[in-house]
Amino acid sequence: MNFYTNITDIPQYLTNDIVVLYEIKRNKLKKNERCFKLELRSTRSDIVTLGEIKIVSIASPSEFSLPISFEKLNKSYFSVGVNLDYYKNLEDVGYMIYPNLLKNLNDLIFDKQLFEKAKSYKEIKDFLIQNIENNEEIKTAQYIFYKKENIKPNYITYFDFNYYHYGNNLKINFDFNKHKYLPYRINAVIGSNGTGKTKMLIQLADALSRVDINEETFIPSTPIFSQVIAISYSYFDEFDKPNSSEDFSYKYYGIRSNNGIISKSQMAVKINDSLHRLNTKDRLMKWKKVLSSIIPLETLEYLITGVPEEVFKQLSSGQNMILVMITNIMANIKNSSLILYDEPELYLHPDAVMSLTKMLYELLEEYDSYAIISTHSPIILQEIPAKYVRVFEKIDNKIIIRPLGIESFGEDLTSITEEVFYSSQKDSLYKNFFNKITQDLSYDEILLLFNNKLSFNAKVYLKTIINNKE
Repeated sequence: MNFYTNITDIPQYLTNDIVVLYEIKRNKLKKNERCFKLELRSTRSDIVTLGEIKIVSIASPSEFSLPISFEKLNKSYFSVGVNLDYYKNLEDVGYMIYPNLLKNLNDLIFDKQLFEKAKSYKEIKDFLIQNIENNEEIKTAQYIFYKKENIKPNYITYFDFNYYHYGNNLKINFDFNKHKYLPYRINAVIGSNGTGKTKMLIQLADALSRVDINEETFIPSTPIFSQVIAISYSYFDEFDKPNSSEDFSYKYYGIRSNNGIISKSQMAVKINDSLHRLNTKDRLMKWKKVLSSIIPLETLEYLITGVPEEVFKQLSSGQNMILVMITNIMANIKNSSLILYDEPELYLHPDAVMSLTKMLYELLEEYDSYAIISTHSPIILQEIPAKYVRVFEKIDNKIIIRPLGIESFGEDLTSITEEVFYSSQKDSLYKNFFNKITQDLSYDEILLLFNNKLSFNAKVYLKTIINNKE
């Protein structure tokens, strides 16, 4: 597809569809911005007005100059539609047109990875904030390009995901290949805060849910799942939150909406909706069986016929969290779904984390589906073989993704924590305490101080420092 900025240079007879850009003068534009009206002209002599876009340059304002004709904007220019109508008009002209058109205009709504890259340029920071981040209407445009429900899975279960994160081009491998003996349906990423685990999940959710993405984003090719379900109960999560619709194969569940924190009454409405879906899909018996290990059966029965808010009051925060999560998953999961779960350990007691991991795996087995979990919890890693775990680290302000250096499956929590977070190399309160108290008390006296209930690891450390002093 060719683009023209001067109508006099358009060929008299078209052999391919073209797009004409008419510059519109606006008073409030910055020096590195321009506004254009786009017109699609087809080989059939049809003319379709697509709408208006803004184009911004990261180069010097004096260098803003589009060629008379071009096939693709160069990498110093980015575009975004002025309003939602532009993207709706593109959807109307069809899939044969809009992916190439948007890609070749470096559209920041269509290409989420390009948007992440653009955020690193301070020259267009204000442009991005004003035209995208603070523009709720434009942000909803991205959902136009999510895959429809009739997309069929292609069963690619081993793939690399290439993505961009704050100046770093990164690659992570996911392995869901069926294994005769090992539990293979959950892959996990773990690491300290600020290493980009959640950012990776957000970009992965977006890339997997798009109609058209850069062919180099996934190697060997884009895996297509029947459903992508993103789950995050963090107050600060940044997952896309599409309006509830059967048109999208991407679902989000969490405590946030586009308008802020979801209230208990809103959560109750969502639960009722999910229960209705469970009933329609004849899954209520299975739902009760899965949850009855942590929630009394009579409570689950009452939830089906009663008021969700009353049930929420009876349960602990951890029970409520698992109830909501399992209910929403079971209401929507279908064969070959992918669940992206950000920090499932939030608000949960360690025993509940173990129960949740077991329930999740049971559902993945039941519905031939998969999950990628972002976590800080060694308890979760204890349930996943090391070949399915990736560690995120930040070294010299660069993100490094590495394999786990030990076998995590069934390993003790201390060893996993030390391997991931290098906790053995850091001072801790109990280590400092033991170092000081051994100056006044003997090994047996310190044991008595804790009623002879110190853990094996604490005893080993205590013995070591006492022996070194002797």
